[in-house]
Amino acid sequence: MNTPTLYAEIKAAGIPLGHHESDLYFRACPESREILARHPLQKANATGFTNEAHPHKGERWVDVPFAYAPFWDRKTRSTKATP
Repeated sequence: MNTPTLYAEIKAAGIPLGHHESDLYFRACPESREILARHPLQKANATGFTNEAHPHKGERWVDVPFAYAPFWDRKTRSTKATP
């Protein structure tokens, strides 16, 4: 059985999220912190920041390097397509 990724859990919970390249950003809230706690490696690498982008300007968010799963899914697909 595959364990859901941090990204999948955050998305399924309906927590606002974003990304830049492979970095995952999401709103800091009790539910997102609970989800993050289930992913110890990502939790250890996570940092907080104040979002400066509309419509979430001024909110506390979390940045988790290398945790945006769709980025890695695309990399895997493109690697498999290359002979």
